[in-house]
Amino acid sequence: CDLASMEESTVKKALDLNRKMPPSQIPKNIAALTQIVEDEEQQDEMTQRIDQPLESIQDTNNGASFLKCEYNRDGDHWRSPYTNEYYPQPHSDDMSEAFYPTGALKELESKANGMIKEYASLYYANPLANAYFFETTDSGFGACYLIKNELTHERGVKHGEWHSIHSFTVDENVTGKQTYTLVSTVFLRLVIEGDTFGSLNIC
Repeated sequence: CDLASMEESTVKKALDLNRKMPPSQIPKNIAALTQIVEDEEQQDEMTQRIDQPLESIQDTNNGASFLKCEYNRDGDHWRSPYTNEYYPQPHSDDMSEAFYPTGALKELESKANGMIKEYASLYYANPLANAYFFETTDSGFGACYLIKNELTHERGVKHGEWHSIHSFTVDENVTGKQTYTLVSTVFLRLVIEGDTFGSLNIC
């Protein structure tokens, strides 16, 4: 068994173990698993392959909050879909290789953010929703749509959270044929009023 196979096996086992854990504890689980997987490249791979409940950060230029995910992250900074800047604001030298969509891709992202916000407002009580576009190949691109919604003390639910992550890629071959690949992850957590049912975690 070569070293590459052993490393892949270690990451696979860590991912399998994570799937058996409550989704609400994913950040804590990842921190524990990265102590088991000591190689930094394996840690990065594992972090990228595990979807986490969504968190938000504020765009200090316009005051709006936006969702954080792997598709708008560069190190410890996240790109705002509103101003195309990273927050917390880094030193300029730190982001020399960071991705900034431009031209048609940025225009698509801006339109998608308007659409996803309109869609989310129709089906969710008080959602935070964002879309991010990114490059994949010379002839392809990818995007993700994120929705986070929380409610408290409503219809017998003490606290509820909905986190949905939908990502897709579009690749075009030499004949012009386009291939779409979609991956979706949904986290649902409900804490029921009273002590009869307790809490529910679904991923």
